[in-house]
Amino acid sequence: MEGLNATGASDLQAKLGAAFEGCAGAIDAAKRRRRGQRADPVVIETLATQCLASRNPGQHLEASRFLAFARQYDASIALSKAAVQQMPNSINARVSYVVALQLAGRFEDMLPHARWVMSADPKDSRLLRFGIQAGVWGGDVALAEEAYAKLQKADPRQAQAARRFVDRPHRSRVGGEHPRCFSEL
Repeated sequence: MEGLNATGASDLQAKLGAAFEGCAGAIDAAKRRRRGQRADPVVIETLATQCLASRNPGQHLEASRFLAFARQYDASIALSKAAVQQMPNSINARVSYVVALQLAGRFEDMLPHARWVMSADPKDSRLLRFGIQAGVWGGDVALAEEAYAKLQKADPRQAQAARRFVDRPHRSRVGGEHPRCFSEL
């Protein structure tokens, strides 16, 4: 408790509180946005700055999702990465980070995090699909094949679609646009 009385602690708490409130307001505004409606640049900027400044991993993940939908990939990645740094054993934080990296076309950067989520729950077909996607698009055939072998055991039906994806990867929309994932085939 001594740290709470340290010089500057009340200033830090005030800054964190203000950032938390600003982020919460921006998240609420983002939730009210209608599908297909252009994102408000002020909301985007607030999500990117205030949510990161809040140091709240829950807000990081929620803001990251909205920023990814708005195609603000660098900001989305920064927030997901901050959540992973604060909660390194969180599957949700890692998945958010993997998805943000995937949408940005940063496939090689996905590899260590896809490996991590696969090892966290090697029977979860959703996590195994991330391993396949990262392996195929990131150039790690061994990872893709390892994830595929595990998916065959966990969900043979999904493994059929995964095999087609491994054999014929789709990178039709890369560079600001996400490539098609095998679950869309």
